[in-house]
Amino acid sequence: MCCHVFEHLSDISGYFKELVSLLAEDTLLYIEVPYEEYIEDAPFCVIHEHINFFREETFIKLAKLNNLKVLKTELKGVIRCLFKR
Repeated sequence: MCCHVFEHLSDISGYFKELVSLLAEDTLLYIEVPYEEYIEDAPFCVIHEHINFFREETFIKLAKLNNLKVLKTELKGVIRCLFKR
């Protein structure tokens, strides 16, 4: 389980790959991140501790790159993803 971590990381792909390397075969991995709309033309700079914004597709692509099976994704205020190695 990895909840509310990825939005704080500078190397998302590297962390995901390292996390997957720790999983045994048939292990389930649950990831949860906040869903925040990115406003490209915002008239001000929002200072926030989250340095990343995500869509469900982000983790689907990371899963495929790291040979994980996507079991389920959900977007309801947060992005929830369940994978299997």
